[in-house]
Amino acid sequence: MDAETFVALLEPMIETLQTIHNPSKPLGTMIIAYAVQHIAKHSVEVGGQNRGPWLWLYVQGHEGTDWPWCAGFVTFLLRQACDTLGRAMPIEGSF
Repeated sequence: MDAETFVALLEPMIETLQTIHNPSKPLGTMIIAYAVQHIAKHSVEVGGQNRGPWLWLYVQGHEGTDWPWCAGFVTFLLRQACDTLGRAMPIEGSF
């Protein structure tokens, strides 16, 4: 695989990780905005249940049946929103 192909494959994820520049919004609104951004790029399982690059992102490189991604997804969104707003995480989060 050449560099151009690699970047093309990662482009949806790279775009999803872009900061939403609206730090005046409440935390809940920012979480929803990030969720919409992820879902718009089709952040889905690839290769089976709890598998694929999106899962690696949400559960820090893990995958498989022992790593359900739902809590990791929400924690990831919360972290993105908190980082954007310059706030500490209100909870530790999990996956």
